[in-house]
Amino acid sequence: KGLKSHLDHMRHSNRLITCDSEASKVTQGALATQIALKQSEANVVLRDTSRCAKQALALEKQVDKKQKRIDALQVDIHGAELRNRSLQTTCVDAIANIEELAEQ
Repeated sequence: KGLKSHLDHMRHSNRLITCDSEASKVTQGALATQIALKQSEANVVLRDTSRCAKQALALEKQVDKKQKRIDALQVDIHGAELRNRSLQTTCVDAIANIEELAEQ
């Protein structure tokens, strides 16, 4: 009777171990699915980050081009201001010469 009881106890323990093992497999499968989902999400984020970095680089190049154009226009404006001052000086000189000629 003691041996039968011991065997029954061992069978029961074996069933519990089997149940635990099956539960562990289910948990393992669920975790594997979650890991795969997280890896997929990480890949999407990585792809988005890469795309954003490329867009940022393209925008930076556009800004550089526009800044160069602004710099060139500022040089042109400065040159025009110098020519304008020169022309104003020429006009003042011409007016003075005309007035001098008129007085003679």
